[in-house]
Amino acid sequence: MFMLGSSLKRRESISGRLGDILPQMYLISAVLKRFEDDARPPEDLPYVHWCVQDALFQSQQAMLGVLDNFPNRPMAWLLRLTIFPFGARHRAPLDLLSGQVANAMQTAGPARDRLLAETYIQGDSDNVISNCEMALRLLPEFRAIELRLKEPIKAGRLEPIPDSLTVMHDWVLRAIVSGHISTEERRVMLDYSRHVNSAILVDDFPKDFGIRNLPVQRQWQGVI
Repeated sequence: MFMLGSSLKRRESISGRLGDILPQMYLISAVLKRFEDDARPPEDLPYVHWCVQDALFQSQQAMLGVLDNFPNRPMAWLLRLTIFPFGARHRAPLDLLSGQVANAMQTAGPARDRLLAETYIQGDSDNVISNCEMALRLLPEFRAIELRLKEPIKAGRLEPIPDSLTVMHDWVLRAIVSGHISTEERRVMLDYSRHVNSAILVDDFPKDFGIRNLPVQRQWQGVI
């Protein structure tokens, strides 16, 4: 700021990169504060390490962008030597750590309960997060049924479990009649399929994006 003065406001790319660093610093502070307030649970360490490593890497990349584009090159070299005396040492989180985070997010327990604290969870809902959570809760039961049916499906006595919710309704009826699943297992499979279907459902738009209906909509708006 001393070198650029008021021209820093006009150099929006440089000021933008400096602005990118600040929220990453706040994010690191918030993560460490939350970890400390929760009495440092060891099962939360994958989250802490991933968040801090990612924030440090993003901050480093933003600062390198500032130095690479700093107009005063001798000062840029001096700043680089001061800020990164041993080079750019921060790296993005490894896939191994990302895998640990993904496993922790899918494993029931206190760590996951803290992660979902105050999250809206309702069995029958259009909320995507709620449907994902309900499907995850039913996943162990669904997998157990799927594993038990593996042998009759392989032997050809039962059709493979469908992916479509519509087809699933007919499939479970046939599976009950043939005696392969119980009424309770039917409920589990249908509920799981319904929640998964709602979670992955995407918006469906007409090919013309509703342009044909615009005159009608405008007409009604004029009447109102």
